[in-house]
Amino acid sequence: LPQKPQTNLQPGQKEEITPQLKADPVEENINGVDVEKDFNLTEEAEKEGYTEQDLLIPQEEVEKYREEIKRGEVIPLDKKGGNSDNQGQVNNSANGENVSQQAQLPQVEVVKEFATALPQGVIKELRYTNYPISYDYVLITKPDVNIRKEPNTRAEVISTGELYEKINLLQQVKGESVNGSDVWYRIFWKNDDQVQHGFVFGGGAEPRSFQFDKMLKAINDLKAEVDNNQTAFVFNYKNRNGMPPQYQGKDVDPNGNVRSQSAPGYVSTDPNSDFRYFPDGMLVTVLGEDENFYRVKSLSFPGEYWIPKAYISFWNSIQNLTQVIVVDRKNQNQATFENVNGSWKMISYTFCTTGLPGEYSLETPLGAYMAIEKKDRFFYTAEGSDQIAGYAPYAIRFSAGGYIHGVPVAYEKKDGEEVDPGLIEYLYTIGTTPRSHKCVRNFTSHALFLYNWAQIGNCAVVVIE
Repeated sequence: LPQKPQTNLQPGQKEEITPQLKADPVEENINGVDVEKDFNLTEEAEKEGYTEQDLLIPQEEVEKYREEIKRGEVIPLDKKGGNSDNQGQVNNSANGENVSQQAQLPQVEVVKEFATALPQGVIKELRYTNYPISYDYVLITKPDVNIRKEPNTRAEVISTGELYEKINLLQQVKGESVNGSDVWYRIFWKNDDQVQHGFVFGGGAEPRSFQFDKMLKAINDLKAEVDNNQTAFVFNYKNRNGMPPQYQGKDVDPNGNVRSQSAPGYVSTDPNSDFRYFPDGMLVTVLGEDENFYRVKSLSFPGEYWIPKAYISFWNSIQNLTQVIVVDRKNQNQATFENVNGSWKMISYTFCTTGLPGEYSLETPLGAYMAIEKKDRFFYTAEGSDQIAGYAPYAIRFSAGGYIHGVPVAYEKKDGEEVDPGLIEYLYTIGTTPRSHKCVRNFTSHALFLYNWAQIGNCAVVVIE
């Protein structure tokens, strides 16, 4: 087996990033959707009061009052636990008498319960809790979606869901068939510090959950591979090691991986043999070598491949995987895990926004990647231009020009000059639909949390769906 190049480092000491590996200070435009649209949607949501802070009930409250919520009780969110004699009642009358708050729920056929829980063995030890987040929620996918008292179009409209609202999700139920579908969702949300209940037709809402089981399998598989084998990562940032050959005259292989900033992985040492693209940053297990190639495998797809040696880097290769950031591009959320004494701890979970496939933008690639470097900010250019348009704060690069970073900051023009308006913490559209160029967009405070926490050489980024 090939050996990692020897250094004079002391145990635990990490190598400084080399100039060859270090990313440029400027990247291409990072916004798949004009970020001004995001700013406008955010301003409207904050003005009208339908952000996460306004509506979502955090998971801790959901778990505490799940049975009361299922019974339809209107629960003050600061309710204290009581004995069994007064469960289902709250003391909110003028004279202090207990007043029943049982909602009149219709009899409905429950198709599916949404009660996501952390897998056994994962310890919840949160170090970031800036936003109320629930494990299960719906995303409103159309403007002005009716929320009704019962799952049919004749029932009273009790509220309206705005585009990209996130609302707590309890059940999928069978309701009135609309356009051939009888899928409705029973939802609940914060309303004047109480829980309100309703039903929304599935044609205007999409169920979302944190896929913790899939996340845990991914990080366990990766840790077993890293801890028991010699690993390295693919390096071809901005094609510094050469543009790989086209795949049968195309710049995309049959698996959807793009040619630029990738390495060719051949099925044999014959450079005329079939191959696939390995994206920059992808972690690989090195199985052997000859004069020109490393024989590798990846957890991201089956098979063994031969990659030209110029494309493989052993720099700071992970010897003991203790930190993993898992991004779910299907549900547009992510979680952060730390391994302590052989056990995984979840230290944060939040919403995120991934890459939008398009003419100039790319989908965030699936797979396991090296956390290659950190930057307190990097600059980005305007679409189709080399003019700097803004910057992204607190960035962790994991694949080519793909970073996990905070809310983009677009420079403003004042008196003919570009002016930095300062850091922006929040975007309402984070956690909704893919909207970036390739990067994973976070709330800026969470990006800062990851930036301070991540240790290059111990940290990986895994993208699932």
